[in-house]
This record gives sequence, structure tokens and C-alpha cells, in this order.
Amino acid sequence: MWNGVANDKIFILNEINNAAEIIMTRDYNSPKDIIKRTQARDGLVVVELQGEIDMSNSPVLREKILDVFKGAPTIFVINMTEIGYMDSSGLGTLVEALKWSHREKTQLRLVGVCDNVKSVFEISRLTSLFNFYNSEEEALSQ
Repeated sequence: MWNGVANDKIFILNEINNAAEIIMTRDYNSPKDIIKRTQARDGLVVVELQGEIDMSNSPVLREKILDVFKGAPTIFVINMTEIGYMDSSGLGTLVEALKWSHREKTQLRLVGVCDNVKSVFEISRLTSLFNFYNSEEEALSQ
């Protein structure tokens, strides 16, 4: 079994009898590519994410969240509509953001969390601690 990155693709190869067979390929994004868009105005910050939140990019997300809290927003929306997967490191980063939001008296709102990602919150029994919204419009109108 061999894993590698080439031409912006992740390859997982299975070597059998000196022949390599590609068993999976996925688009590869740099960890910094997780942040798709940031918008800030009048005490409101929206950060839109893309891809997956895992141990390779949760430090980048944590750094971004810290930067947002330095601006002392009253409302912080994290749009996760384009996030299809999140592991425990991503959950830890969001729990940390929740702690900071309580300390800074900022309303943290999560938008567009798919069922797959929401199950990570449910398994950890943390669903009731977060505010989930279906759309940015809904999150901003509350």
C-alpha cells in the first residue's frame, strides 16, 4: 500500500505482484484551502469553509478562529455548507471556539452542517451546546 500526492490528487496505490493498482484518488487541497471566504462588518464575522476538517487543517482553522476573536465580534458565523467530513480534531477546534465565544460574549453560529458532520457532534453528545442554522440568512436574521 502506498499513499502519495501528485498533480493535485491524492493517490492510494495497492502493489500486487510488482504491479501498482490505483484503488482511490481524491482531489488534494492544501490545508490553507479550508478557508473559502471571510466577511466582517459591524461586529459580525462570517467565515465560510470548504473541503474537510481534519488533523491536517484544523490548526489552520484554529488560527483563523483566533484571528476572528481578536476583533471582538458580537456574532461569529461559521458556514460549513461545503464541509463533507470532520474528525475529532475539527470537533476539538470548534469546542475551543465555543469556549472562546462564551468568554468573549460572542454568539457562535454554525451554518449548513451536513448529517455526516452533525453525527460527530451527536456521538460526542455536544449537539445541544452549539447553535445550528440551515442557512447564513437564517443565522444572520436571529
